[in-house]
Amino acid sequence: MSSGTLPDFVNEGIAKICRMTETDKDEVRNDYLELFNDPFIQNDEQFTTDKERHTYSIAVLHSRYIARPPMKTFTIVPIGYTGRRIARSSGQPNCTISVFVKGGKRIKRVVCRGDLSNLYRSINLFHQYEVKLGEFKEGGDLIADNRSIFEDSVRLKIKPAEMMAKIGVKRVTIADASKFPSAQRKGRKKGSSFTDRSDWRCIRGIVVREYRGERDDETEFGCYTISDHTVNGEPTVLDDGTVLRPGLTAWVDPSHMIYNVEDEIDCFGTVNINKDGEAQMNAVLILPVHTRGGRQ
Repeated sequence: MSSGTLPDFVNEGIAKICRMTETDKDEVRNDYLELFNDPFIQNDEQFTTDKERHTYSIAVLHSRYIARPPMKTFTIVPIGYTGRRIARSSGQPNCTISVFVKGGKRIKRVVCRGDLSNLYRSINLFHQYEVKLGEFKEGGDLIADNRSIFEDSVRLKIKPAEMMAKIGVKRVTIADASKFPSAQRKGRKKGSSFTDRSDWRCIRGIVVREYRGERDDETEFGCYTISDHTVNGEPTVLDDGTVLRPGLTAWVDPSHMIYNVEDEIDCFGTVNINKDGEAQMNAVLILPVHTRGGRQ
């Protein structure tokens, strides 16, 4: 269906959305047409007339736009990311991009959902962006949607390692990681808590093992085991002959895994204590220290 054939009440609904959200009319109209032409709306037997389809479509579009947070322009520098995951509650794909906001004092996350869940693949780390983002009231995280255009980035003159030193991420050894876990914040449910994703640690180590796998939701994960001079203990040999060397597990998106065994790397991210009482890291940035060139 073309925009010229829309009923008057739909055009009035589109105009109302534009006024309330200060969104370009063509953008809203195109979103409406895409929604109206969805196979569910066009083919499902619940809809018996085009008027019913239009009434449902403009109601859904209105709810989508009203739910979007107000946008403002931020100057940000992406410094890390998590890979694509599927949210358990909604089943919606998402990723997060860790950024430093100009004028800010702490690391923030940009939440990217749905069609933006692969945005991390095209983002340039340690480049400056001017981009429109929404902001959550609780926690201060940011959120991107189709109004957020990540283009025309400017590469920073400062080196990544120098910038991370200026941000002041706390460095710990592997032996001391359990003494300095990332902060825990109170959750919405009584007695629940979650890790403060802005409370990073930096752990330097030698890669002794790497592993990649796939979750039940078919998204991929990776992990490095790293070691430093504070690690003690004997390797464990599994029944299949796999040798597990002692060290710290750093969970990472596979796209970060460009370094080889015996490369020295700095892992940045949050540290938490697992059910066995051992420290582990969710790393969102890895920088080389002494490497053999890596692999792309």
